[in-house]
Amino acid sequence: MENSLIMIPSLEPDHKLLALVEKIRLHNQHLPILVVDDGSGSAYQSVFSTLEQQFGCQVLTHPKNLGKGAAIKTALTEVLTNQPAVEFMVTIDSDGQHEYTDMMACLTKAQAHPDSIILGTRSFGKEVPLRSKFGNILTRNILRLATGLAIEDSQTGLRVFPRKFMTDLLAISGERFEYETRMLI
Repeated sequence: MENSLIMIPSLEPDHKLLALVEKIRLHNQHLPILVVDDGSGSAYQSVFSTLEQQFGCQVLTHPKNLGKGAAIKTALTEVLTNQPAVEFMVTIDSDGQHEYTDMMACLTKAQAHPDSIILGTRSFGKEVPLRSKFGNILTRNILRLATGLAIEDSQTGLRVFPRKFMTDLLAISGERFEYETRMLI
């Protein structure tokens, strides 16, 4: 996994982001972590400083909220411009809904299938709010109609991108959550 990088988009993070990074570092001290602060503001600066100083994360900051798609594009640009050894970038949301083991399983799958984008899909049980479940059902059905792809969780924040797709991913329109659906299309 020495050729991989973890990317975490973050807006106004709480303790869950620090817990996620702490868990990653507990298992892996060497895997680079890039956090994109998507305009959280000065009230959250201490969280990002802790990520840099205590956990060795690289933090890039948007001066204002530009959206999750823009944060992913910022990370893609950073990897393509300044990180030539990185062959795979895994995105994981900062809210702790994905486990370290799931992220590593996705990276392992990406290594075995370097010509694919890997999605860490979630199971939607009764504990998932109806609004979230409805949004996911809607976008996965639109995706199925538009592309023929049957993806269980089109809104997952756990994704692995091989370097070979990064330039193309930068060209996809969208700056907010719609970007993740457009990249699949």
